[in-house]
Amino acid sequence: FKKEEMSISPYYFFSNIYYQKMNMVLEELKGKGFKVNKIDQAHLKTLANLSGIGYYGKNSIIHNDEFGSQMFLYAFATDELLEWDEINYKLSDCEDCTICVESCPNKALEDYKLIREKCIRNYTLEGKYIPDKIRDTLGSRLIGCDKCQTVCPKNFGKNEDLPIMNIQERELLLPDLYLKNWEKGLKTHIRKLGDLIGYNYARTNRVLVQSIISAGNIRNKDLTNELKTLQKHQDKNIVQYSNWAVRKINNGSDKNEY
Repeated sequence: FKKEEMSISPYYFFSNIYYQKMNMVLEELKGKGFKVNKIDQAHLKTLANLSGIGYYGKNSIIHNDEFGSQMFLYAFATDELLEWDEINYKLSDCEDCTICVESCPNKALEDYKLIREKCIRNYTLEGKYIPDKIRDTLGSRLIGCDKCQTVCPKNFGKNEDLPIMNIQERELLLPDLYLKNWEKGLKTHIRKLGDLIGYNYARTNRVLVQSIISAGNIRNKDLTNELKTLQKHQDKNIVQYSNWAVRKINNGSDKNEY
């Protein structure tokens, strides 16, 4: 991504595609006479580990030799009698490797444990209040982080032939779209962004917040006037983020690492 663009984790770029694929598989099985339903509430990582699909990484994410950790987990329930292998009791194959733990920007990882209140991804997904320290490490992220997956040796050389965003899709990651004439900008572009990453992730207030924080972290002086307009927003958190972003731009601090 270019400096002025916000970034998204690949998971969210592909999530819509794979959700549609999953539904196609589900309908195909039903069409063949199988009684099958998607399980919405399940400990998918535990099931994946016990079934032998993959092992836990120290970042708490499941990986395997074929895909690394870059995969989607879905579960179906059926009354069909299926052949199955024996239960896998091996939790992990990470051994002494701690690269993911050491690389986490906010030290949100302990061995096989995620500390949610420190995790960047958690803040971009849940719409909760973002404290100063987290804002600094968010960089220009719109959604997700993936640092712990990017550095994981299990992912090296995996899925290199996947499609990449085209120019029109990347333009939807420019904070300018959502901050300039922000009320109209959000209404105009948010649906297109939802088509790209999913409507659950492209929520209006959340996109506005991430655009403000991104503008501050990349020191985008061209957006100063827009940020000053948002200092009068009715949402007190939006006001606080906008004040913070204006200070970042004016002070030109370069302490961030993201």
